[in-house]
Amino acid sequence: IEVGDKAKVYPFEELAKAKSPSVIDTFNGKTFTIEYLDKDKSARIVDSNGSVITSLTAYWFAWMAFHPESEAWLNRSGVLDLPGAPCYSPVLRGVLRSAPYLF
Repeated sequence: IEVGDKAKVYPFEELAKAKSPSVIDTFNGKTFTIEYLDKDKSARIVDSNGSVITSLTAYWFAWMAFHPESEAWLNRSGVLDLPGAPCYSPVLRGVLRSAPYLF
């Protein structure tokens, strides 16, 4: 998702680990609900007014080519800031290369 001049991604693998199919996240001053459907392996983003926000599902490398300053939401620790750099942690590197992501 893009809010102002910032971007954030939601890895499906991380969304699947959440205790609820809906995750509430605040990003760049706006609150969103990310609804993950494990059965369909799909997700959508809803704003605080209940409107579905336009998003897309893509691979990490494709998104990062155009949005290198993106943050990634991680279930176990909230947010990982990835300022256009490779992930140095072997555990996180595996998460970041998994697909798909909700953008």
